[in-house]
Amino acid sequence: MLENFVDERILQLARRERITKLPTYIIGWVGGSVIAITLCVLIGPFGTDNSLSFITRIGYWGVVVLSASIIMLGVQVILAKVLGLKLWHEALIGSLIFATLYVPLLILINGWVFTETSIAFGSTFVSVFVISLLIYSVVWLAHLNMAVTPVKVGKNISVFQRRLSQPPNSILWAIMAEDHYIRVITSTGEEMILMRFSDALSEVVDIDGIQIHRSIWIARAGVKQIVRESGKLTLTLQNDQKVSASRGFTKAAHDFVTKQTNM
Repeated sequence: MLENFVDERILQLARRERITKLPTYIIGWVGGSVIAITLCVLIGPFGTDNSLSFITRIGYWGVVVLSASIIMLGVQVILAKVLGLKLWHEALIGSLIFATLYVPLLILINGWVFTETSIAFGSTFVSVFVISLLIYSVVWLAHLNMAVTPVKVGKNISVFQRRLSQPPNSILWAIMAEDHYIRVITSTGEEMILMRFSDALSEVVDIDGIQIHRSIWIARAGVKQIVRESGKLTLTLQNDQKVSASRGFTKAAHDFVTKQTNM
């Protein structure tokens, strides 16, 4: 039971790592694609060094590698963010989807470039599936290692803030529930975390803040302005985003925010 919990926790951290650092993740894919294209152009595998000119090899391998990277990246992001599958489920399903989408495109590209030769769908599908599975495994293991690598943080950093990929000195402003995720707003930006809203609330009890809605928690430091009209309380966060307190939380939220402030 404990081992299953630990394994699932690590997988959640890995998924969060990819989702919250998506721009960096994409940059890594682009960098890897450029390196792969360069090596393929220079080495000329599968006889392309003899059958294609240098310029043609650039175009051919550019299309082959980039199309593969785009499809695989798209499949990974969708499976991780939408379905939240477990490690090997995502690897197997992702590889199957990738091969199904990519092999017809690869056959089409090869048929256009190498008019005198053709490749079999079945054997190509198996090869692409296996290669995709290996790549998936390497990427997954890399992110699992990143997720479990201990991070040095100050003693004053809350348990919840240690989950964030943002700088340790960032100031927590608000937490909002969105489906199975929570959106965390801080002084240095926003990020999505795969976590239940109730679990997040239990980890911010030591932070000066209050729940103002069944799906919204705000910190005193995150409030820039409050407006109360016709019994409705609207708060403007430090990033100028407006949030409204629900009827049941209005009085408590108003008293909390205006306490020891000039608002």
